[in-house]
Order: sequence, then C-alpha cells, then structure tokens
Amino acid sequence: MAVVGAGFLNANTDSYLRSPANYGLMDQIAALHWLQENIAVFGGDPTNVTIVGHGTGAACVNFLMTSSAVPDGLLFHRAVLMSGSGLSPWALVENPARYAQQVARHANCSPDLPQPHLLKCLRERPLDTLLATPIEAPEFSTAFGPSIDGVVIDSGEPPVPQDTVTISDSGFNTLNSVLLRKSVVSKLSRYDLLLGVVKAEAYFAFSGEDVQYGIEADRRSRILRTFVRNTYRFHLSEILATIVNEYTDWERPVQHPINIRDETLEALSDAQVVAPVVHTADLHSAARRNSYLYVFDYQTKFGDYPQVRNHLILMK
Repeated sequence: MAVVGAGFLNANTDSYLRSPANYGLMDQIAALHWLQENIAVFGGDPTNVTIVGHGTGAACVNFLMTSSAVPDGLLFHRAVLMSGSGLSPWALVENPARYAQQVARHANCSPDLPQPHLLKCLRERPLDTLLATPIEAPEFSTAFGPSIDGVVIDSGEPPVPQDTVTISDSGFNTLNSVLLRKSVVSKLSRYDLLLGVVKAEAYFAFSGEDVQYGIEADRRSRILRTFVRNTYRFHLSEILATIVNEYTDWERPVQHPINIRDETLEALSDAQVVAPVVHTADLHSAARRNSYLYVFDYQTKFGDYPQVRNHLILMK
C-alpha cells in the first residue's frame, strides 16, 4: 500500500465539489489494476487477490472497499484491516484545504487562487520547498491523509443526519459518518473481511516515562480533554465526563499512576481503534459475508505489558 504521507494534498474548499485529491488512494487503485493485468505472468491468480493494511493502511483498505472508483469486486476479493478502520476518528482529514493553504503560503503561492491555478503554482515549486512546510496537525489527528473529494471518497447527498451517529458507542465523529450511508455500507458485501486489534493500540500516545512510572489524574484529564476537543464537535463536556466515568476503576479507593495510565490507554485505544473496528465488523457481518475478528493479546517475556496469560481470540 502507498505511504499515507504522500499523495493527499486537498486544496478543495467545497466538500460537495467533485475534485480528485486522494491521489495516494488512486495510486493504490492503479497498482491493483496493474496486478489484474500482469500477476498471471508471475504465477499469481488475479481472481483471488487479498489486500492488507495496518493502521492508516487499514483505513485506506476500508476506503477502497467502499469506493465507487473501484469496480465491483474485480480488483480484489478479500481484505484484512489490522488496527484501523475508515471509521477511526483519525482516518479522514477534516478541513484539508487549511493545510493546503499553509503549504501554498510557504511556497509563495497565493492561497486565494482558484483551485486549478493554486495546484498549478504548487506543481511548479521545488519538492524540497513543499516538504519543508512547517505543519503540525492537532494532537490525535493528521494533516495529510484521505479526505472527502467526491471522487474516491464521496461526500454523499444529502449530508448524513446527526441521529445516525452514535458517538458514545462508536468512537468516531460526524466526518466519518459518510461511511455509514446505506449505499456505502452495501459495498462492503463485495468482499470477505478479516479485522483485528491488539492489546495496547494507543501505546505510542505515551512517553517512555509514562510507560515506566504511570501518569497522574491531572495528566489523564489533559490527555483525554485534548483528544475530545480535537476529535468531536458537539457535547464535548458530556463526552469527556462519560469517558472518565467509564474508564475509571471506582472500586479502588486510591488510583495508582500505573492504573491511571492503563485506564487512559484503554480509553484511547477503544476510541481510536477498537470501537471503529468492531463497528466495521458489525456492518460487514450484517451483509452475510465471511467476517472474522481477532484480538491479538500476546506479550513477550520482556514486553512493555508482560502478562501471565497470552492468547489469541478469533471470532467469526
């Protein structure tokens, strides 16, 4: 799969205007076309193709499964989503034109130019200049990645009603609800699907010191408040309070920093990866295709989270 850091600049300010922007995904589609045309020469079977993605790659696979730009069930036939889903809150870039305008200013291209002229100006700039743009996305989000372009990822018409999105159950925001339209969900049934998660999905949200010594309650509050603020649009206080209440062991009279760390890790892991993956599995299995969900819980003897019981859970 293509690296998600490249091929995703989207300068379009109108989410309902069909204007190609997900060139990274289109590269993947082109590669699958090449596979269909040439793999038989290498002894492969073009009628039995499985694509696999991890993290952002898994989100890309999810988008390919549901994209109108992919011929129905012809380019691939099975998919594996590892630790990611198109429903993950980080899977789609919100307001991607904002980051494109930052690149434009750094490259001395007027961000107010019409989109075709802005893209022409950027294409004339040296690659080093574009790569040197100082851009920082809000924590728990990304500046460059798949976004709604109306071509590979369709915005849908009309917009999805608010009541179709259950934030507390699914862990994704309204932006990702484009994948919940019936016309999109029905495309999942074209493929068999294996999905899975691991024990500590949000592990890299913590520093080495956090992992070794744990964190205090005030730091947990800052982490979760930042996550909620940068992920959701409405009812932020209620969402934060619900998360803290759900992921606090109230039976412990005193919270140890290690326990607080583990509770925060579990909350972030569930919201960013586990809940979206499970929701995707539910949507797919409802279409009566072969659906498999695994939980990889193995930890090595010297791993960061050693356990007595190590196991792999596989459910159909």
